[in-house]
Amino acid sequence: MLDKTIWRRIAIIAVLLLGGFVFPLLFFIAAWIAWTVYEDLRNPPQPDPNADAWYVRRWTATSEDSEWKSYYLPFCESPAEAAFLEAMIDAYALLPQKGVLEGGGLTLNLQVEIKPYRADFLANDWLVVEIDGATYHSSPEAIARDRTRDRYLQEEGYSVLRIPAKVVFDRPDEAVQRLRSAIAVGRKPKRTDAPERLTVSTLMNRVVQGSQQAVKALDDPHDKGNLRIEVQKATEDLRLALYSERIWIEGARESAKRSIEHQKSIDLSDPQFREIYENTSRELASVMDRIRNKTPIPAPPPLPVLNFPPRHINPKIAEAIEDKILSLKNERTLFLSEISREIRADPKLHQKFEARLRELGAYEIYTRVFPARI
Repeated sequence: MLDKTIWRRIAIIAVLLLGGFVFPLLFFIAAWIAWTVYEDLRNPPQPDPNADAWYVRRWTATSEDSEWKSYYLPFCESPAEAAFLEAMIDAYALLPQKGVLEGGGLTLNLQVEIKPYRADFLANDWLVVEIDGATYHSSPEAIARDRTRDRYLQEEGYSVLRIPAKVVFDRPDEAVQRLRSAIAVGRKPKRTDAPERLTVSTLMNRVVQGSQQAVKALDDPHDKGNLRIEVQKATEDLRLALYSERIWIEGARESAKRSIEHQKSIDLSDPQFREIYENTSRELASVMDRIRNKTPIPAPPPLPVLNFPPRHINPKIAEAIEDKILSLKNERTLFLSEISREIRADPKLHQKFEARLRELGAYEIYTRVFPARI
């Protein structure tokens, strides 16, 4: 069968021959194209037997093929994923089996579509393993996006294990151990069937259920609508203040983490590069100081003030509002406890977190995470 490009050139030759009767020069162009067609027909290009071999051979490779790893590694979409795959192959003595890897009681698949998502790895057909790089998974938006993705996968019956890329690079044995531990725990039931845990979502569900029970207690349908409106109106300022406080804290934490990672990369770099970088940083800081002296800097957004509403005169509405406020307080306590525990565990992160809030003139936020002990 002739190649499509040859057919196209034959069509062009036909057009040039017709045009040659008007412009004779076109006959020479047609002759040259005809010669290229002749050469291609006489010596057709041979397909590269190694072209896309890694893709095709993944599904047919066996352990007898000494190059079988080279058919799997290109499916990894980042160096961290490739490093994790290498560590798993060594730890479990994995071998190829019809496109997946098996060994040591483990089946590991790569780039598995679970529409609308795609998992980095799927272990034993139920444990989704995601290798998270700091660049794409550390922002508040990315964190929220990952939570939505995890929730969907759990509702579909999968368990999710997220391993930071830094762990894979620095401590590959720990990355493998995390997977072993997740498998040892076993497959969790679907999220809808899972036992209730004391999490932010659980607390919010309790609030909703409490509000619904309060609504059902009212006989007048008009009172039901009034209850919802009054609860929302009474707690709106508090909810916005708590959300703003969370943004401040998470933003300062992520900024501190990025600063630490950046400093580590600079410390590990070539001494000459580090010297150039430090000199450039000092010059840039000097320029920024001059700009600040000439141009007024916009004030940062005001710190959130946590104001609690007064008690409502209607006892039923007041009870529903108090349930909502209690839930918001519990949610905040849980969040601050988790943040405090994470930051205290890393002295460098603790120091950077405090310094960042001081720079922003938001030290009050720091005292909320780490209240003074009397």
